[in-house]
Amino acid sequence: MRRVFFSFDWDDVWRVNQVRNSWVTKGNYKIAGFADAAEIEEVKKRTDKEIRKWIDGQIKGTSVTCILIGSKTDESKWVKYEIEKSIKQKKGLLGILIHDLKDVDGKTDKRGANPLDDYNENDFGETVKRTLPGGVVGWGLARLVFPQFVIPATLFGAALVLLASNDDYRIYDWVEDDGYKNLGAWIEEAATQVGR
Repeated sequence: MRRVFFSFDWDDVWRVNQVRNSWVTKGNYKIAGFADAAEIEEVKKRTDKEIRKWIDGQIKGTSVTCILIGSKTDESKWVKYEIEKSIKQKKGLLGILIHDLKDVDGKTDKRGANPLDDYNENDFGETVKRTLPGGVVGWGLARLVFPQFVIPATLFGAALVLLASNDDYRIYDWVEDDGYKNLGAWIEEAATQVGR
């Protein structure tokens, strides 16, 4: 049974719990890093050292870290800590955009920056990806890969995935890419990329 750590900005707990609630019905995975609003409020009261210890305990024994990306996730120092800890421990990593999930008031949010952008090995490719028509969310960078070079490819203004690099972290959109149905496959792909 695969154990997965979910990293997120604590202000997104309502959207995050929608992912969690869909996840618990799957049965083939154990989850870590999820907390309800009351537990998060208690954790926030702790010192930085205590929070790091709590996070370390949550990440321990996991093989994949899934970043749930809301409008301000990239600003969270704890998400950055969790990403860096996961990279050091050679865990699989992926990101899922959750801004289109409705909050407690039934509202969606604006799309936030990807906190994994700072950790992708291909900064040029990420810059190109953000400038392509439609943002190519969920499909990754359209490209042909040659040694040390990345060349973007588009057809009729739409990005095509020609070859995906194992060095890039995949980003999916929970709503557009049907996260309820595909989360397990995304996690397995992230684990396979790092040999877990």
